Amino acid sequence: GLLVEGMDAFDVKRGKSCNSRYTATAALQNNIAANFSAYYNFHEEIKNNMDLLKRCIDEIELNNYFDSSCCGMATYPDCLLDESESSNVACPI
Repeated sequence: GLLVEGMDAFDVKRGKSCNSRYTATAALQNNIAANFSAYYNFHEEIKNNMDLLKRCIDEIELNNYFDSSCCGMATYPDCLLDESESSNVACPI
């Protein structure tokens, strides 16, 4: 009788509650997974571009050009260069 009817009502309410929470949780999980995938793909693209950049630009030589052409300027930190190390390259800053 009454106990069985109460259990049935409880089961119905529990089912509705679980279903509503499951749907929201599943949607959130899918959203997080999609975002993670997009961020991962973006990271891989940036990593590949940085590897390409590192192969194409000689960082030490580029720094030497900046040191020699911008030394002593207000927009560049002080540096110690001999007159013989000065560059004919204009400072890009």
